[in-house]
Amino acid sequence: MMKILYYCIVLLGNCLFSLSAQTAEDYQRYLELRQQEVKINDNRGYWTVALSGGATLYQGESDGEVAKKKLITPYGKLAVACWFSSVWGMRLQFDGGLQKNSAIRMREPDSTGKFYFADGYLGVITDMMNWGTYKRSNRPVSVFLYGGGGVAWTPSRQTKPSQISPAMLIGGQVNIRLTDTWSIGVELDGTIVKDNFNSHTGGRKYEGYTGVTAGLVYRIQR
Repeated sequence: MMKILYYCIVLLGNCLFSLSAQTAEDYQRYLELRQQEVKINDNRGYWTVALSGGATLYQGESDGEVAKKKLITPYGKLAVACWFSSVWGMRLQFDGGLQKNSAIRMREPDSTGKFYFADGYLGVITDMMNWGTYKRSNRPVSVFLYGGGGVAWTPSRQTKPSQISPAMLIGGQVNIRLTDTWSIGVELDGTIVKDNFNSHTGGRKYEGYTGVTAGLVYRIQR
């Protein structure tokens, strides 16, 4: 009788152990499937609209002889991005503001060296944080790289005509999420234009300017 009872207890223990192992395995499988679903669903695209302001530094003829802080001027930026996924998208950017150049100050009468400019670019943008296998479209902190081509323009001044130049842009953004909709974007980018963009030449083919901005980014889910 004791032997039968012993076998019954052993059999019951094996059944409970097998059931427990099966339950744990099923639960782990469920977690894996949920994680895969989250990864897949979080790779969706979206739109962003960003408005920011900051400072820009122009580097052209004779600017190497002047302290950089004396050439810093204000400008603003509007950028719209269409993200096809959490990794890649297209970006449209418009800049405008004031530049300062030493050659203009020295060669143009009654000039402070300042001139207005506006430019626009169409290019690509990518989220470096999502280059791996794990995708997340709305991280607390994201790092974006962007670049593209466009046109830069400066209006006429005194005896100098307006200038239009092809332009190339490359830059990056650190995006800090505040809510699911709003975030703060801090950007650094640089632009290359033709040597005569400021209406003066100095024996080089290109010159350019760089800028730093900070502003708000509004996100629109697709």
